[in-house]
Formats: sequence, structure tokens, C-alpha cells
Amino acid sequence: MNRMNRNDSEKEIAIYEGVRKLIRQNVNLSQVTASEIAQAAGIGKGTLYNYFSTKDEIIARTVFYLIDQHLAQIQACMECQKHFEDKCRAALDFIRVQANQRDSQLHLMLMGIDGGQVAPFLRQGMERMRATMQEVERIVLMLAETGVAEGVIVRQESGYTVQVFLSALMGYCRCLCGPRKETDGVMAAQRAYQILVKALN
Repeated sequence: MNRMNRNDSEKEIAIYEGVRKLIRQNVNLSQVTASEIAQAAGIGKGTLYNYFSTKDEIIARTVFYLIDQHLAQIQACMECQKHFEDKCRAALDFIRVQANQRDSQLHLMLMGIDGGQVAPFLRQGMERMRATMQEVERIVLMLAETGVAEGVIVRQESGYTVQVFLSALMGYCRCLCGPRKETDGVMAAQRAYQILVKALN
């Protein structure tokens, strides 16, 4: 299902999952050592450096891995639904559940990671990020076509449609994870859906 991770080796995936395991154990990723990551992944520290040059590269690549995982899972949730509103709510529900899990991609990016150290590796991963964004746009436009076919929204220019979806999504994520965290995630999802429909009519 997760096409975007097809270039990651089994060892690399084991390392990403090792980082995820450490997050579940409430380990501070800013202070975690390469040895701890290797141990959590079930490999030797030397093997770790066959795939990555630094700990910060591991963290940055784990971010991409989790983005890809979550995107594939969101798409699967949406595919189980028939109607536009149900597809939107399935995606929003998935995001709400992830916002409450310490190993979610949302929390990984918001944890105490030294952005200055990780940023160069995120920049090196721009090709992967572009591929991810193309996949996001494809999913959004397919979802929008469902809404247009049902008469819930009006067909708009594709760039505008994608921007509206992403804006509603980012606002929703901010409600769930921002400094003024929304206590009622269901209500926040309802508002996000209303904003989306209103902006696309």
C-alpha cells in the first residue's frame, strides 16, 4: 500500500521503527544516542552508519517515513467510504487519533528536535517531499471530484482546490496540536469540513 517507501531497505525501516519505539517510551529525541536507536532497531551501531551519516539524518528521514505511512493510511481510510463528506470525516478522524499518539508524525515534528541540525537533511530530502506533495495533491483532487460529482462542492481551479484543502487541514492540525489545543476534536473536525465546503462553493 505504501508506495512511497518502496526505496527504503528493510534495515532502514527497522531503524525508523526503532525511533518510533523510542518515542513511545517517551525518550527525548534531542538527547537520544545513536546506540539507543540501534538497540531499539535490533541492529548494531556500526550497521546504523551503513545507512545514515548522523543521528540527525535518521530523525529527519524518520519524519519522511512517518509522513508516507500516515498518508497511505489516510488514503485507505478514505477508500473505505463512498461519499465525499464521509471520506473527509474519515481523514479528519484519522488525524485526530494520530494527534493523541506520541509516535505520530505530527508529534515527531513538534518534539524538542534541534531544527538547525535536522534542517539540512530535510532540505536534502526535498525530492522525496516533492513526491509526497504530488501524492497529496492527487488524493485531494480525486476527493474533490467526488464532492463535485455529488454536488457538495463546485469544481474550481486545481491549485485553488488543493490550497483550500491544505489550509483547512493545517487549521485543523493547529486546533489539535497548537498552543491553544482544542479539547473537542469532533467539533474542530466539523468546523474544518464546513470551512472546506464553504470555500469550494
